Amino acid sequence: MDLLIGSLSSAEVQEFRPAAAGISCSFTIDTYKTIEIARSLKQLCKEIFVFLGGHHASLNYSDFFDPAIDAVVVNEGETTTPELINALEGGEDLTKIPGLILNLPEGQFFTGERQSLSSLDDVPFPDRAVDNINAKSLLEVLKSPLCAAYQKRQPFNSNHLRPCPIIDNPQTLRDIVRESGTRPTHEGAETVLEGTVANYLDNLSLAWGKVADEIWKS
Repeated sequence: MDLLIGSLSSAEVQEFRPAAAGISCSFTIDTYKTIEIARSLKQLCKEIFVFLGGHHASLNYSDFFDPAIDAVVVNEGETTTPELINALEGGEDLTKIPGLILNLPEGQFFTGERQSLSSLDDVPFPDRAVDNINAKSLLEVLKSPLCAAYQKRQPFNSNHLRPCPIIDNPQTLRDIVRESGTRPTHEGAETVLEGTVANYLDNLSLAWGKVADEIWKS
C-alpha cells in the first residue's frame, strides 16, 4: 500500500484486499499511531500480512510485538522487503529471509542479520538531486548549492518540536529547491512541491504547528 496516513479508506482496503501492507515508523512519536494503523488494517481484513520498518522499528522492535503486526523489517529494508513479498507470494518459509523480526505466538523470532548495503547505487534514487557522487568527492558534494542552502537554514524552526523541512516546514523545502536548482530524478517527484502531496504537507504542518506551538509556549 502506498498512501498518506490521512487517506486510509476502509472501503478501499476492503475492496482492494491487499495481501500485504507495509507501514513506516521512523520516529518514536509515531509508535502508537503505527500500531493503531496495523490494528485497523487487521480489523478490516484479517488476512492481510502487516509488516513495518523504519528507524524506530529497527531500534526498538519489541515495541511492535502486537497481534496485529506480523513482522518487522530491521535495518535496511530495500533488499529484505522485496524478498519478503516474493516469499509471501510463493508460500515460502519466512524464517529463511534475513533481516526480519517475526511476531509468533510464543514471542519474537529474529531471522538473522542481513549484510548492510555497501553502495548507495543499490538504493532507490532520492526525489531530487543536484550532484552525482560518482563524479565528485564527498567534500565537493557537501559544499554543493543544495547542502549550502540546507545548512544555512538550520534550525528550520525556532520551535524544536517542528524540526523537519519537509513535513513541518514545507515552504522551506521549496525555498531550498528553488535556490539550489535541484532537478527531479523520477516522475512524480514534483508532487512534493506542488499538487496533491504538497497540499497534504501544507495542511499537516499547519495543523501540527498549532498544537506544537502551544506545547512549546508552555
